[in-house]
Amino acid sequence: MTSTAVTICPMLTEFVEFLQTGQLRPDVFATDAVIDFNVPSWRFSSRGPAAIAQQRHAAGPGPWQVVVDRAEPTPRGFVVELHHAHADQYYRTLSLVTVANGRILEVVHYCTGNWDAAAREAYAAQR
Repeated sequence: MTSTAVTICPMLTEFVEFLQTGQLRPDVFATDAVIDFNVPSWRFSSRGPAAIAQQRHAAGPGPWQVVVDRAEPTPRGFVVELHHAHADQYYRTLSLVTVANGRILEVVHYCTGNWDAAAREAYAAQR
């Protein structure tokens, strides 16, 4: 994470660290925060920090390698495009994050679903 991320929104760093580690530091999410994970053909919604942390672990336990591809501030938070990998899985995601009173209040998270090795190779060949 770069200092640019902190300039965009200090909570961007906290959000990415949460995705990377699965560890939820105090005062990152509001007590009534909601995260809405949208995955191919389904969605999962969780309310409150404990449920949000549980959903992150259900999505893939252990540490993740998370790379921020792009982040932009919004009037009430930020949008972040990233890709992440854990175990033998790879995902591309986009999250709209709302921040209020210095805490994450809402995350609407869109995920491409796991890209298999062939899809990753085809993507790499286009770059």
